[in-house]
Amino acid sequence: MASSRLRARIAGRASLLSPDLHRAAHRSGLECMLFRQAELTARQPSRRSTMTPHILCIDVGGPTRIGWAESGGAMAPGRSSGTQWSEPGPLPRGGTPVAIGFEAPIWTPRRMDLARITGRRGGVEARYNRAWSAGAGAGALGAALAVMPWALTRPQQVTGPVTATTSLAAFLAGRSRILLWEAFVSGILNTTGLHHDDARLAVEAFAARWPEIETDIPAEPAVSHAAVGASIAGFRADPAELGAACLSRIAEAGPQM
Repeated sequence: MASSRLRARIAGRASLLSPDLHRAAHRSGLECMLFRQAELTARQPSRRSTMTPHILCIDVGGPTRIGWAESGGAMAPGRSSGTQWSEPGPLPRGGTPVAIGFEAPIWTPRRMDLARITGRRGGVEARYNRAWSAGAGAGALGAALAVMPWALTRPQQVTGPVTATTSLAAFLAGRSRILLWEAFVSGILNTTGLHHDDARLAVEAFAARWPEIETDIPAEPAVSHAAVGASIAGFRADPAELGAACLSRIAEAGPQM
């Protein structure tokens, strides 16, 4: 039954060709080739990757205020981040997905209402009253604009021009093996004050909800600084993601004692 429907659909499309083109297509076996391709596509199940990615996060700051951590347990502060940040590069080429987080606002709202132009985003920003445009958020955003191209260039030199995405749906569907995401670790949460420890908390929070992960800051029309940074670093990026919000994940922990 399915084969009959496929043949009917292909025949219908072929009938739109002019008589000369239709005869040429029939003689060349084009219709048979289209049928085989369509049949194989119909048999393929929809893909949704549940493979746990290798997770990294960088706590954004100046050269002496950077810290990073990864799901393998490694973490380090400061300038040692440079060489270590290149090591996960071979993973996507070997088939392992990699989720790279930045503890900073990596997308900002694109609004037409001037009264709300610098207003906080929703979700955890509203809950903890930590606007992207004020105080620590603005400082982290400024640093991230410089740090993201630097950090992403290092793995890209190993992977080559593969696709990086800010879309969780594209990552889960396997259309990209590199996901860029935003980590939200507030000062009111339980941290030691060490930058790499903040990054560790963010990695653990991401892993704890994988693969049933949702954003903690609702999407809205946006400017994606992460997509820009990935493009500058040499990754391929979907142009539509330049105007899309990224996945934002909060590291939730108990209050400091």
